[in-house]
Amino acid sequence: MYKTKLILLSLAASLTLSACQWQAPTDPATDGKISLALNFARWQEHIGDEGNQLARARGWAAISRIEIFVLFDKDTLAHATAMVTSGANEFSAALEVPIGKERRVIVEAWEDQNGDGAAVRAFRGVQTGVEVQPNLAQEVEVTLYPLPVAGQSIVLIVGSGQGAPGTSGHLVPLTLISADSLSGMQFDLNYEANLVAPVAALRTTTLAFDTLASNIVVSEQSQALRMLLFSTAGKRLPALVDPAVIMNVAFKVNGGVEAGAQSALTLSNFAVLDHNRKRLGVLAVEGGTFEVVGGR
Repeated sequence: MYKTKLILLSLAASLTLSACQWQAPTDPATDGKISLALNFARWQEHIGDEGNQLARARGWAAISRIEIFVLFDKDTLAHATAMVTSGANEFSAALEVPIGKERRVIVEAWEDQNGDGAAVRAFRGVQTGVEVQPNLAQEVEVTLYPLPVAGQSIVLIVGSGQGAPGTSGHLVPLTLISADSLSGMQFDLNYEANLVAPVAALRTTTLAFDTLASNIVVSEQSQALRMLLFSTAGKRLPALVDPAVIMNVAFKVNGGVEAGAQSALTLSNFAVLDHNRKRLGVLAVEGGTFEVVGGR
């Protein structure tokens, strides 16, 4: 992932949210500061039926504008716009935010000059459960993911996990962003079998599908967990604008593995159907790993 430079004490190089009471003036000597560190996800495109371009953006270097929203429940507490010089990894903005818990930070990255004259909202990230406190400086990381294209693509993200040799039950989340309701999906989760092995695929309460079937697929090159998700009653998984964990995969760590070893976790072999059973493409976000901790 690409990460913006972050200088906590300088508004010229980071976004700072000033914690203050409603309509009270900001006092830099006492009010808290929240700096946002933005991570732009990398992804691989897997084409669906139409073979169209699946992502709305070429990458973070094309971003020209950042929009930041701070919400509590459905109320927008603050909003700021930061302009970004083409190809730069720094921006500046400041806004006053009421002190309190359960703040929700939404960051949108826009490409204003994408070749056809229309502005494109290319990336979006959400961080929940943020507490804004006075007299406290803190960093909040927000990962910005490419946006799915309605009728063309979804975004699927494999998370990370860790565990000690010989132990089991370590969860790795799988997260979905979708502009369409879905009737079913199938994909493979690839891992390094000499280090770890999946023991169970577990549905979450977000998942409307009542069936989650899985089995190990072995080839000459690799080993993978193949998963099939659908509803026997014909229910559809509704569109998920915000990233939502739809399932977890429990892993065990093989005995005798040295601490520090890492298995890459990747997704492949997709079959994703929308509500009309049209096959959609997938933007598979890279970066998932399983790290072995403790042990020898």
